[in-house]
Order: sequence, then C-alpha cells, then structure tokens
Amino acid sequence: MWGGVRELKVAVLDDDPKILKEVRSEISKLLKEEDLDLAVKYFENSEQLSFNNYDLKFNVYILDIEINEKDEKNNTITGLDIAKKIREKDRNAYIVFLTSHPEFVFDGYEVRAYRYILKDNFKSKLRKTLMEICKDLEEETKSFFLIRKNSKLKKLYYSDIYYVKKEKNQKNVEFVTDESEDGEDKKEEDKEKNGENKHRITLQEVYDQLPKDRFIFVDRAVIVNIRKVDTYMDGILFMKNGKEISVSRSHKKEIMARLAEYWKKKI
Repeated sequence: MWGGVRELKVAVLDDDPKILKEVRSEISKLLKEEDLDLAVKYFENSEQLSFNNYDLKFNVYILDIEINEKDEKNNTITGLDIAKKIREKDRNAYIVFLTSHPEFVFDGYEVRAYRYILKDNFKSKLRKTLMEICKDLEEETKSFFLIRKNSKLKKLYYSDIYYVKKEKNQKNVEFVTDESEDGEDKKEEDKEKNGENKHRITLQEVYDQLPKDRFIFVDRAVIVNIRKVDTYMDGILFMKNGKEISVSRSHKKEIMARLAEYWKKKI
C-alpha cells in the first residue's frame, strides 16, 4: 500500500465483454506486481453501474466513451452522457475514457476527463494512469498549508484549495475551499467556518510556501490552484466550484501557457 493513501475504488464500464475481460486481466496483474489498495468493480452497462453506485462510491471511473445504450424512452446513452451524470454528483472523481477513436479527446473537456486511453494499445497506458492517480492521492494526503489562528492550528490540503485571495483593506488572506466558498449570502455558521480559513499573512508569503507547479498568481490579489480551473475564456477563469476569477492583463500569457501545459499532460 502506498503510504497514507486511502483505498481507491474503481469502476470499469465497457459493453464489449472482450475489452472488459482484458482490462480485468491487466488490473489483476497490476495488483499482483504493485502493493496498491484498489477495490475494482466491472460493469457491462450503465444500469448496473448506477445501481451499484449507491453502495460503493467510486473515485475512479474507467468508461468506454463509445458505449451505445438506450434508456427507457429509447434515447441513446453514450459514455460521455454517463460521465456528465457522474460529474453532477462528484466534482473530484477521476474519469478515464477508453476509446478507439482519438478524435473523441476534445469531447471530454466538458466533463474534465483525467486521461484518454486508446483501446488498441491500452495495457501500458492503463497501468501508468492508475499508478499516477495513486501517486496524486498520496501527495494530497501529505501536502498541506498550515494556518495558525490564535492558539489553533488547521491543515488545509492543497487539493482542497481553489484559490487564495487578499481581503480588501485587510492584512488577512482567505483560502477558498469547497467548505468555505466565499459569497455575500452565506449563513452565519458558514461565515464562521469561512473565518477559520483566514490567515494574517501576506499573499507573497503564502505563494512562497505553495508548490509552484500547482499555484499561480492571476493578479496581485489572487493566487489560483491550476488543478481547480475548469475553463479559461476571454481573461476569465471558470473554477470547478462555479466561481469566476478575472486574470490581469500582465498574467494572461503565463496563465494560458501553464494551463495548456497542465491539460496536455492529461491527454
């Protein structure tokens, strides 16, 4: 087992029994050769996956993007449709597509696919992808920013931070996470929890402590986690938590280069 990594729950969906058998065989070999903590379920149709999903929440989905099913109204269901439903329930799950057609790669941006694997040579790529996901999770359990507030210490894992912003007319910075999303209409208890993520420190001091391959200044008052960016368009970062962040003119070129570099690694 990788140190500190929680059990990885993997769902594999493919309507081709031959491919499903080959994937099962390759994962079985991987488990024998590497000390990984994986719980894997295999499905031939999305109905099986949906039923089982209530009993076992998966954090990795390996989907045949070309799956072709019909729902009760005789509408066609594809692997991309299944991925969209997964994304509605889970913003952080890893989605890996199996495909015979590389042109489908661009369809996956909408659901933030982690990786595309071509079926004609999937074995080494599948192994590498699962190993990388395990490594990502291991890093997330070890990597955190420590906030000191009075006599209290709090860990903020890098993987939970969407962005860090300097408060207006204040000497504090605020770390925005899933549980502490900023907004004017938050309830009092949410505001109190959000206050736990504020820290009396300069934004530059925060940046000096963060990993540079993940975080970047987008203007003088905001640092963004690149891994939490969904889309970039016309100088606006659309974050995975639904927030929109403006990029200053002086940072646009660097932001585009960094995002392109990061997203290219996921294809």
